Amino acid sequence: MSATRLADAASLRSFFQQLSLQVIQQKLGQTIYQKGLFYHEDDAVGEFNVEDANTVKTKVLGTEKYKVKIVAASGSVEVKCSCPHCSEWGELCKHIAAALIKAVEDKLWKEIPENTIAEAPTAKTRKAGRGAAPNDVYETWLNNLSMEELRQTLNKLATPAFREEIRLRHGSADNRAQAFFDLKKKIQKLLTQLGGYNGSQDFDENLKPLVKKLRGVWIAKPDEVRDLFLQIINAVNEAQEDGSMFEYYSEETYDGSDLVDALCDFLNELPDAKRLAYLPFFWDAAGAESYDSFSTFFDKASDYLKPDDWIAVKPYLFDSELMDNANFAEKIYSIFESAIPTDEKEKWLKILTKKSIRFALPMALFVEKEKGDAKKAAKFLDKVIESQLSEGTRHFGISQIFSQIMEERIRLAQTLKEPLEKITVQYVGLVPRTTSLQRALALAPGQKKALEELLRKKNIHEYLAYLESENRLEEIVDIIEKKKQDFQYASTYGFSRYDFYVRQKKSLPQKALNCFREQLNQELPHTGDNHYHLVVDALKNMKVLVPDKAFQQEIQTIRLEYKRRRNLMELLNRTFGK
Repeated sequence: MSATRLADAASLRSFFQQLSLQVIQQKLGQTIYQKGLFYHEDDAVGEFNVEDANTVKTKVLGTEKYKVKIVAASGSVEVKCSCPHCSEWGELCKHIAAALIKAVEDKLWKEIPENTIAEAPTAKTRKAGRGAAPNDVYETWLNNLSMEELRQTLNKLATPAFREEIRLRHGSADNRAQAFFDLKKKIQKLLTQLGGYNGSQDFDENLKPLVKKLRGVWIAKPDEVRDLFLQIINAVNEAQEDGSMFEYYSEETYDGSDLVDALCDFLNELPDAKRLAYLPFFWDAAGAESYDSFSTFFDKASDYLKPDDWIAVKPYLFDSELMDNANFAEKIYSIFESAIPTDEKEKWLKILTKKSIRFALPMALFVEKEKGDAKKAAKFLDKVIESQLSEGTRHFGISQIFSQIMEERIRLAQTLKEPLEKITVQYVGLVPRTTSLQRALALAPGQKKALEELLRKKNIHEYLAYLESENRLEEIVDIIEKKKQDFQYASTYGFSRYDFYVRQKKSLPQKALNCFREQLNQELPHTGDNHYHLVVDALKNMKVLVPDKAFQQEIQTIRLEYKRRRNLMELLNRTFGK
């Protein structure tokens, strides 16, 4: 796995302590963040393994189980993932996003020992150490530049693409017309070749510079540029429907985020009338493709919409199928919430609530806050909760929404001075997790036995995690040893017997040693780097529990029996010495 630098930090603990969902969005981008959020909400992230003060590992279930490793060294934090997106292209991925989101939600920093990273001096730290913040120095320098110095600096930093854009924007109309004709011809030629690409990366690299050049002409030829953008989106969609543009080893479809960024810039440079007139065209095109390649256009709604646009876009929104996209509808609602009259807001929320459970909470808050009826809001949420409990299904990525609904219902119950016993049972039934049980017990401690039994029935893996949080280790052992096969393998969806003993090897040394030996004996007969890493991991855990002489003898026995396995020998030598 190749590593990607994530941030500067004094220690891994301080990095996670300062990490927030907003920071993750900024570092990874909204698209990757949103995909990671779906993975997190669907419980695809396994338990964290805090190896030491500088290393954290976990696994994320995607097309297969991907290993995510976060390491602190030399004053920075680096992250790795075994998926192709990260390991082959060196880019941050949705699996990393999911792991970071879970780390924030679980307050992982509390589990990491404090240990300052040995930081090598950098230009940044040297400058900061002189007593002035780097940004202050930059602002002072910028404000003191003369016109000639500013001109020289701009000439030095201006890219060829920026120079070309300025030439076209401020040049003759004939030059712009010819430039657009040439760009259109080249882009259309690229589109005819979509079926021949081995994956979408080459197409994207060829398209980017052409779209950059469009910036110089798109204000002068807005209708033509609009049509060209639409042609690109439709052509990509058709190619993907035909099975083109997919790389054999990749789980990803074409990522059209660069094109969407350019499209947002294009819209924002237009007069408001044209911007609003063009939006339905692009919404329809992005919504028609089924691979989410251009879904970031919906994610970026706040980039090209303003609250004052409500009156202009309202008819289209209500009459189109756009509002069936719950993510988009939620973003639109947040943009226009302050601009929508109360009667229209109620109408809109009723429509949206029928389409998606995620609008139940905004509807309840509207009824309570704007209509002043807390009882009606509570009754509305009761209907939502009962319908979800009777339905018994769990749609992808909405566990967090259920938690928010239950927390709001608890708040309303406390406001209305209602008994909490029924609500706490509903909470664990709807969101069968350790956190929901702990919250329910805090509200109704007298129901401990009943609530614990409910969680055990609904989600045995979360029940085991709860028992561990209570340090009720013998109860866990009793469950996982009776049905080893149910908990044997590290699972991103459940409680892993092996990982449990890794965490509790000092508390349960003999049982842990038995488990590690089982893994060792299970993996040694198999070849392949994945099996070899599991062998070494088992040995590393065993090393803590057995006398050094006995451990060295065990290593030597393995070396003699499996000496022909070169990769295994190299891994053993790197880890334990020759």
